[in-house]
Amino acid sequence: MQIIPPQDYTAMPWRNGGGVTHEIFTDAAPYTWRLSMAEVAQNGPFSPFPGLFRILTVIEGAGIALETPHETLTALPRQPVAFSGEMPVQGRLLNGAVRDLNLIYNPQLWQAEVTLQTGGTVTPGPGPVAIFALGPQPFGKLTTHGTALLHGAPVTLPSGFAALVIRLTSAI
Repeated sequence: MQIIPPQDYTAMPWRNGGGVTHEIFTDAAPYTWRLSMAEVAQNGPFSPFPGLFRILTVIEGAGIALETPHETLTALPRQPVAFSGEMPVQGRLLNGAVRDLNLIYNPQLWQAEVTLQTGGTVTPGPGPVAIFALGPQPFGKLTTHGTALLHGAPVTLPSGFAALVIRLTSAI
């Protein structure tokens, strides 16, 4: 298991200049999948990611409405919401700023899921598996908003330890 603490994330401006994201992990350059954490302090457009898909999960704050040309998706705390990175999206904060976790990936290469897990065993898969810690207590060196990439062995999270489990499997 490889631990990536929050202080090792790479801060960078959003593509549209409207905020900052903290890149946690990418698989290559150009990447086929990326995991990042963003702070959304105001309403506004989301950066487009042509050819990619995205799963957004609010990890702090009340939530955000994702207004698209076809519908409004509501991203509430700890409830992953999937949508096309190509689709124009306007974010409207529900009650103040939010922090969210974003998995952005190429759907021609990967199938992906993000699930909330509280305690229990997380098993490695045929593709990448990551654990994003929500806490409240640390699990060894894995602290709140830290990430663990699984390599080889299953990991048993303590009872009450909340995490988002990110799984990618080959779509090829």
